[in-house]
Amino acid sequence: MLYGIRVSAAIAKMGVKPNLPAQFRNDLQRVGEIVGNSPQEVAIYIVSQVPPDDRDGFDPAPIRAWIRRGKVNPNASEMKSAFAALGLSELSTPIRFDR
Repeated sequence: MLYGIRVSAAIAKMGVKPNLPAQFRNDLQRVGEIVGNSPQEVAIYIVSQVPPDDRDGFDPAPIRAWIRRGKVNPNASEMKSAFAALGLSELSTPIRFDR
């Protein structure tokens, strides 16, 4: 239950109201939790499945923050495909942090 709430919160942070069938979204959440994806990763994948015309308020800033905090693995295959669908393919390249 808490996992689903965290997925919903992550979707809201990106400014998108997912226009997807509830069962499809629930299935993605359940599978994501089982395979060990973070709620943020599942949220990104769900948002990538929303038709582009329904993503008017989409804000990619939270995704960049989640990558920096280690909550999203930008090199995971499902993230690469989600980033491509969202027009954010550059996020799949390694990020360097100078110390």
